[in-house]
Amino acid sequence: MRPPAGQLAFALRPATPDDRDGIYALRRAGLRDYVEATWGWDEADQSARFDARFDPARYRIVVVEGQEVGALSLEWGDDMLLLADIQIGPEWRGRGLGTAIIEGLIDEARQRALPVALGVLKVSPARGLYERLGFREVAETSTHLYMRSEAMPEEKVSPLAAAPSIGLARSITRLVPHDPAWSGLFAAEAARLRAALGEQALAIEHVGSTAVAGLAAKPIIDIMIGVEDLDDCDGHVRALEAIGYERRPVGDLPGRLYLVLGEGDMRWAHLSLAEMTSPFWSDHLTFRDRLRADAAAAEAYGRLKEGLAARFRHDRISYTDGKEDFIADVLAAADE
Repeated sequence: MRPPAGQLAFALRPATPDDRDGIYALRRAGLRDYVEATWGWDEADQSARFDARFDPARYRIVVVEGQEVGALSLEWGDDMLLLADIQIGPEWRGRGLGTAIIEGLIDEARQRALPVALGVLKVSPARGLYERLGFREVAETSTHLYMRSEAMPEEKVSPLAAAPSIGLARSITRLVPHDPAWSGLFAAEAARLRAALGEQALAIEHVGSTAVAGLAAKPIIDIMIGVEDLDDCDGHVRALEAIGYERRPVGDLPGRLYLVLGEGDMRWAHLSLAEMTSPFWSDHLTFRDRLRADAAAAEAYGRLKEGLAARFRHDRISYTDGKEDFIADVLAAADE
């Protein structure tokens, strides 16, 4: 990528696993004050979160005059460029480098007729830079703003698309530490779903491990929408497809219709349409609520999942099957 004419010259090189410490140091220097103001900063926790999500293939190292001065994480998709992370060394801030990089990305994305998406902490002054560069807010949670570089219909834009803590390739089983932002991201996505479905959605629930505080999870939001009759859901499906969801009949189970939200092989959300009187509905809520109420059960479930994820990284079916007995025991105990 070339910098825009007249701006500070820089180059981008692919990152390697050896760049891990340098990139983390940049993130600590750039984000610590704002993370601390939002949630508090725990060094061990932040380092573990970074390691769980660090993928050298997505990072580029920023080089100026032979010096490595920054890093950014990019994800090119069919319908957008996601700027998942950008960090500039303290001594290079205020010199136009961040502006040059972002304007170069915007220009490159526009050549492919794509917008650029990103997320930013509300307390970070970087949001002012993004606004000056033409980004606009398309969604928000209690802690983050999600922005795009060009106008798009708001109902088309999911806050999950630009959330750095969300996204997993469908062929991979990988757990990450629980992120407190997940509940807010669900709430923002649920509001988008209510706007699309109106009274067709009898209830919208956050289920799965991302709905249980402190529990490690695959970074995909699980959503369950209550409907009156699964045999009369063509209108629901059309409304969901209009805002980016994809119907996946291969994932249907007794009592639910299955859709996904994502990009290519990347998944941001799994969505189930289910009748509120069905065992599918009641079992998912019961299991979630038991884990929320019983720390020991949640801890045991977390240990089980970590072991299964280590054994079945590329075998999602075996990973899922390995949890069935535990889930059945928790549901049986709830019935006693």
